[in-house]
Amino acid sequence: MSEGRLSDGLLWQGFDYRWDKHPHRLSYLGSWFDYEFSRRLQAEHSFEAKIGAFPGDRADYGVGYGLFRARDVFVGFGQRAGIRLAAPLGRLFGVGDPITIRLPWADLQSTWTGPRAGFERAAVVLNGFHLAVDPDMDRVDGDPWTSGWHLGHLGFWIPQDSVQLEGGELSFRLERRFGPALSPDPFTEPHPRGPGRWPESATCVYRLTLHYAVIAGAAADFAFEPQELPLSATQPTTSHRASEQTLWSGPSGFSGAMPAISGFDVALQDARDPDRDTVRDARYIRELRVALGPARFDPATGSLRARTMFAFSNDGDLPGTAKDWRLSGSVKTVGLFFRDGTLPSWKRRRGFVENGSFGGLDEPLRDVQAAPGRFPTWA
Repeated sequence: MSEGRLSDGLLWQGFDYRWDKHPHRLSYLGSWFDYEFSRRLQAEHSFEAKIGAFPGDRADYGVGYGLFRARDVFVGFGQRAGIRLAAPLGRLFGVGDPITIRLPWADLQSTWTGPRAGFERAAVVLNGFHLAVDPDMDRVDGDPWTSGWHLGHLGFWIPQDSVQLEGGELSFRLERRFGPALSPDPFTEPHPRGPGRWPESATCVYRLTLHYAVIAGAAADFAFEPQELPLSATQPTTSHRASEQTLWSGPSGFSGAMPAISGFDVALQDARDPDRDTVRDARYIRELRVALGPARFDPATGSLRARTMFAFSNDGDLPGTAKDWRLSGSVKTVGLFFRDGTLPSWKRRRGFVENGSFGGLDEPLRDVQAAPGRFPTWA
């Protein structure tokens, strides 16, 4: 590496989780990194998943993360909490209603201490998320409601063409999609042994915390290219997997690169009539995966390759939990390229959460101070 300012980066590479015994409602779900900055970048991963109401279960989860070092490229991290996703059962929220996030550079956590005046381009990627039932959500009888609802549509992503650099401010757009399924359930439809009915007109509300990373630099030092993996299950099924080798093309002669996820969008359609607005058979979640695999980069050609992966299932043995559906959507990714940087380094951690517990907290990741020009070693 030549002389210049160094930045170390740790980027979320997606997540997966699967309940051992049964599918469950979407109530709490999250995978994200928290960072500490001193002389060395430190990061701590958290995962959260919760069963809807019953029966007890355990979920195994995994998270991938990529490590890189680049010169004369800014790497910063931030989050936006309290983003509202709200819709009645069987309705879709978010179409034509994006939000714009604006922030001064000073709001981003980073070890970068130099001026930002030379930044000509920036990419903003997903660095984790946390989705939770709104804490003020009440059932019709006024009792607090934390069990969530069935999944019909869920998506949030950052279009890279929305990222703008204006003076001392960076802005980007977040697209949101949310649709709770109008599907048979003791809590959402009349049931002889159930606790009652959730009115179809009542609004279902989640709160999203978006964790993001900003990578910026001069055009001579930094480039990026968006790609996406289309998702399509046209035949009725209870399980769908997609895996594709993704190619991002960057400038030849750049020495470093790293892929990242900028978001995802998953929509479940009725197995009998994909044009119906209400999705009665989406129901519960047994497994969900949105992830990138290990990456390979060829500096001579500027080609960055990694496998983009998706999985969704509502398989289960409980009566009525596994219903056929059709699926559409996409996983959105970005290839990041550094004129003077390291080759991609990919790692993975696993853990589990059990029953109604609120999460699994990984041990912190701490780097060891590296000699100039060498990639830091991460414990």
